[in-house]
Amino acid sequence: MSSQKRFRILVVDDLPDNILLLQTLLEAEGYDVETAESGSLALAKVEANPPDLVLLDIMMPGMNGYEVTQQIRQNSALPFFPILLISAHERDDAVRGLDLGANDFIRKPINFDELLARVRAFLRSQQQNTLARTVLVIEDSPFDALHLERIFSQLNLTLLIQRVARAEDAIEYLGGEGAYGDRTRYPLPNFVILDLKLPGMSGLDFLQWLRQQPELQTLPVIGITGSGNRDLPQACELGIKFYLLKPVEVTVLTDVLQQLSLV
Repeated sequence: MSSQKRFRILVVDDLPDNILLLQTLLEAEGYDVETAESGSLALAKVEANPPDLVLLDIMMPGMNGYEVTQQIRQNSALPFFPILLISAHERDDAVRGLDLGANDFIRKPINFDELLARVRAFLRSQQQNTLARTVLVIEDSPFDALHLERIFSQLNLTLLIQRVARAEDAIEYLGGEGAYGDRTRYPLPNFVILDLKLPGMSGLDFLQWLRQQPELQTLPVIGITGSGNRDLPQACELGIKFYLLKPVEVTVLTDVLQQLSLV
């Protein structure tokens, strides 16, 4: 592998022979490989040190691959990394896995050349994301957050999408505090998409805090809400320039991004 960075891949399978096979294959290609023999151990390893990519078997006792995928994607403190689901059963639902946040679905017996090609493609995309614009999505609804990600995908935007579920977490992110201290993994965003109705600190209170930070006063914020125009006057007073109603439409968000020179 020619890249200077040694990518780290987490292989998750309850069968030691399967783990050994994939570990041997990937290490021969120059990847660093970590392993986990259960869903719970995989989550612990991901939270302790997020990998660059996960190869995740679906059919495992206890916590299966679908549940692991769902918990990873619902953890707003984790950075984005690709998840490739692996299954030996025809009845396993690829659509379900993709809807939960997986990036690809591979059936056994594995074509190893195809697997390696997919791994290289996803890791190449991860490398490109380090040079991409970053959007911080502050949204407590996984459904609404996924809807935004799908819009960005439709627009073919090269965006590094970082999501937090609470305004308090967004403050930590923007300050580079706590879990967000690594600026290479959690870069400052080029713009923010902010749900104005959040648990705990509201979106409007977050806006007020944001405008009191000299280094962040010019950060573009796109407000979204499911409550009509009720919060529009106060949001405008706090300097918000873009105010969108849920469910966000592709054409409306595209127009806003064009005004921000992001498309």
